[in-house]
Amino acid sequence: MNLRQQLAACQQDWTQWPPIAAPCLAQKAACLRPIDLTPVMPSMAQQLKLYKKFGHALATHDWHQIQANDWRRVPWLLWYGKKLHHLIIQRGFLARFFQRIKGHPSGLKRLIYVYLLHFAHNKPHIDRVAQFIVQQLEQLPAYSALQHWQQAQQQYHLFESNQGVDALALRCLQQAAIPLLTQAGLSGKLLSGGYAQAVYQQALAYFMAADIDDKKQALPLLLAWSEHPQQLRYPHCKKNLIEALLQPWLQTDCPKEIRTRSLLFLLQHAQHPVINQHDWQTIKPPLFKLFKQWANGWVLDLFFDLVLQYQWVDDGEARQAFWQSCQQQQIIDDAWLILNPTMARFFENNEAHASLKHCYGVFDDPQLDMKQLALLLRIQNLIIVLWADGDSHLLWSLKNPYLPLFYKSHYTADAIQHPSEQLPIIEGWQQTLLTTLLQRTQIRLSVPR
Repeated sequence: MNLRQQLAACQQDWTQWPPIAAPCLAQKAACLRPIDLTPVMPSMAQQLKLYKKFGHALATHDWHQIQANDWRRVPWLLWYGKKLHHLIIQRGFLARFFQRIKGHPSGLKRLIYVYLLHFAHNKPHIDRVAQFIVQQLEQLPAYSALQHWQQAQQQYHLFESNQGVDALALRCLQQAAIPLLTQAGLSGKLLSGGYAQAVYQQALAYFMAADIDDKKQALPLLLAWSEHPQQLRYPHCKKNLIEALLQPWLQTDCPKEIRTRSLLFLLQHAQHPVINQHDWQTIKPPLFKLFKQWANGWVLDLFFDLVLQYQWVDDGEARQAFWQSCQQQQIIDDAWLILNPTMARFFENNEAHASLKHCYGVFDDPQLDMKQLALLLRIQNLIIVLWADGDSHLLWSLKNPYLPLFYKSHYTADAIQHPSEQLPIIEGWQQTLLTTLLQRTQIRLSVPR
């Protein structure tokens, strides 16, 4: 059989093979794992070795030992080491590197990835790298292997750093950020990389400057973007986040919806500033004070919500009105709730109350009645304790050795004993308490009776 006959026989055999059903192909394709095209970063040892190799070439002007594979890994070394010794700032190095990867999509792909991963506005020659990327993308054919980055540049101006960062930041306050950033190419590690972090910081700045209606719409999007999944997505931006959520309300009343969302989010991720001083030590005192006021108000509301819900006292609404008026006049310096174990377990097992764990302590005695919860308040040099079902206000001076302490996670049953004074809650108790506050703290108040 000659060659022509053999080819004809093969063609005939091919046409006789049974066709593969389309659903079968779809099922097979679904079982295949997507190929991870993320550039592989050299190990730290490899980076150090390569850095020294290029350092020697720069010092001796002898480039013969530098191989093509070495140049392909240069993007990982551009900002490697101490700032004054970055390869990118060495005379002539960047131009030489650009010349070596010009017209090579694989080298450009690595450069794009490293640019987005380690982006910062203040990095040396970051704009030169961006300009080179834009030029190279414009010269590539429409259907190149870097088509996605070409489209990202056209749609989001990704490599025009100021314009790209600003545009994405605004859009992330108007729609879900993660799908948008993923569509722009910032997926995987890039979603938490330098460029995405720069977008986030700019979004925080835009949020601070927005009007109240825009803040109401943007806040849920901002908080969802900030969290991943139960921790902050950009922990290095925690200070910026705290300032963005608090700064706008130093001179303006914060709507309750925004205040509650912001407070609970910060309690979950930054905790109470008295408990977690590390995250709050760089926050300006006015913001620190504002957050404490918010937290005090929330603790007060939570206490009386429980009192009214379970109807533990007949005059709960009158008690609530009195202390809410005190809170609105900003005379309460500290507020702390102590729960019975049963109530504490309910809060701990309820995801909606997860952030509240930074607003209360727990009595250790498991036999305590449900009504055994107490609210601790400090007004200047006076400590006042309210029991949920109590018939008196308990008062301590700061010199009392049995003074109950604030912000503890656990309390013994006798933690609130031996008050300096008891003021019965009987007819006219509001005026009695107002007189006591005036005598002890020189604070003159007008509150509901």
